[in-house]
Amino acid sequence: MDKLTNLLETTLSDPDLNIDYLARELGFSRTVFYRKIKGLTDLSPNDFLKNYRLKCAAEKIINDSTSLIEISEQTGFRSYSYFSKSFKKHFGVTPSDYSDRSTNSW
Repeated sequence: MDKLTNLLETTLSDPDLNIDYLARELGFSRTVFYRKIKGLTDLSPNDFLKNYRLKCAAEKIINDSTSLIEISEQTGFRSYSYFSKSFKKHFGVTPSDYSDRSTNSW
């Protein structure tokens, strides 16, 4: 899992990052990679990647003064609209509401 995390950290901003690339870089076939990720996380590799991107985005929203559009780009989302919809579905609030809540919690 450490190798995967390191690989994700260096390639996260690439919107073309895909499961085939990750599997190949880690020395697995797509099928073996799928089984390993599913076994470790109970998520499909695509869902794992999306959740990882969203988690990183949430951390950046809290810790950085970067704009939400830049954060969506830094975490590999092709459009801010898709990022915002995915974020709201995952966390239950929009990125801007999440940012407001984290700012006001101080």
